[in-house]
Amino acid sequence: MNTEDASKLISELYNAETRREISDILEYMEESGSGVFVYPILDGYKKYKHSSVGYSFIWSLAQLDYPDLGQRLNELLENYEVQKEHIPMMLFFMAERKFFSDIGSRMAAMYLDYCTDPEFQEDFNLNGLAMECVLDYLHKGNLLLDSEGKLRELIFDGNLSESERVVVLSYLLEIRQGEQMNFFIENYFSKIQKTELEKNIAQKLLFYKTDSAKKLKKLIMENGLDDSAEILRRYEKNDIVLKDKEKEKEEIVYSNMDSLIKIGILREQINDKTLSDPRFGFKIFPETELLVHQSQSIDDKEIFFDLCKGLLEVIDVIDPQVKNHKLNPEEVAQISDEASWGKEGMAALAQLFSFMSSKEIAVSYNFYGFRELSQALNDIVEHSEKDDFWKRLKRLGIEQMYREKKWHKLHNFFLNYYAQTLENMNRCLNQLASQDLD
Repeated sequence: MNTEDASKLISELYNAETRREISDILEYMEESGSGVFVYPILDGYKKYKHSSVGYSFIWSLAQLDYPDLGQRLNELLENYEVQKEHIPMMLFFMAERKFFSDIGSRMAAMYLDYCTDPEFQEDFNLNGLAMECVLDYLHKGNLLLDSEGKLRELIFDGNLSESERVVVLSYLLEIRQGEQMNFFIENYFSKIQKTELEKNIAQKLLFYKTDSAKKLKKLIMENGLDDSAEILRRYEKNDIVLKDKEKEKEEIVYSNMDSLIKIGILREQINDKTLSDPRFGFKIFPETELLVHQSQSIDDKEIFFDLCKGLLEVIDVIDPQVKNHKLNPEEVAQISDEASWGKEGMAALAQLFSFMSSKEIAVSYNFYGFRELSQALNDIVEHSEKDDFWKRLKRLGIEQMYREKKWHKLHNFFLNYYAQTLENMNRCLNQLASQDLD
């Protein structure tokens, strides 16, 4: 982008009066990636941080090629120029740029100390995504161990939401994993047995083969909820103890938290737009703990299939208000072609397609990528390896990856595909936004 074009964009951002104008300008700035836009966007954020478009400024900043972005974001924190509910996302992008500071660490610690306080929860608009951002900052800054005691306390706190609890559990297992297993064993009968936490722990145990993990699995299978035991029974084959202990290979557990946080931020941005758009008037993506169960993966085929099934459930969690499109069955069949979404159904996603079409929002047949994504995941969940299956994988560029059994890389591909699909949808909604700023 030449100097004159950049100068025009900066002037347009300064004079913008509607959300649509701002969203369009920020999108152009993002696409250029130029660091010349850092200060104009920072100034815009200070002006509009309390409006519904505040999130968009932070997201746009994070897309720019600017080495000192972490420092600039930190200055916002130091000068108390950040909207409270934006602090977790600010910490995430600072950590992404490998910038850590005293004020950032204090903010993260404060968040953990007060996250179960009702007033704090309302002030900061707390949810699982915010908890992910805060703990990601502490993890990447090698500060998580200092909060071990607090994390142990939080997983038993009844005021913590289910999605936040799953996040805390995931990060707790990132530090001194053996010690956490022993801690769970010690507290199993008094605090864990036959609770939702037990099921959450069972999900995590699929990824570990240490002696303490096996002991905890046995404890749950013999004394826990049927649901918890069933989770573990499906993977009993992974717990075979080799006679030669030296030959037993520990699985490498891969973290997908960066991808999940970006997915969460995009879902929040889309929710922000649909809530304020009169054609919607509600957040289309409800908060769900299902997303956080995608946080880890290993090179295991059965676990890969299970994660794909879970991701299908995640993308079909949509506010039921999308059913209020007032189209008759014949019109729905003509518009959305529900059968093409996949044999698992994807009912809510197909309803969203119909809802947006009924509001005269132009959407392509592939629906930002949702249709292709749901069909590919359905094929994998069904273990279908017929000609159409291989053609689809080849079209997506992952056929060889599947043949080589690179299950973690495949899972990560689908997470990134979902993120790109959300990005496509978010960009479309930017174009639709027309209301004045709050």
